[in-house]
Amino acid sequence: MEAEHKTKRVRILTMSDTHDLHFRVDVMNLPPADIFIHSGDFTKFSGKAELKRFREFLNLLPYKHKIVVAGNHDFGLDRRSY
Repeated sequence: MEAEHKTKRVRILTMSDTHDLHFRVDVMNLPPADIFIHSGDFTKFSGKAELKRFREFLNLLPYKHKIVVAGNHDFGLDRRSY
């Protein structure tokens, strides 16, 4: 008897360079995914208010796993910059 093999797929949604404009993203119409990755430059000037807005945006996303990679505009995540 031959074993049945099921292919398991991981769906990844990526986004970058939103520069504090992520509020324009229609969260309800994003495609389904297992992992969300924002790969940098989610702020313009890395201010605390921008960082807070981005955190609020992330909290609205329905994805189980969320990965954020800081870009050159996101230096506010570096402890030495504050």
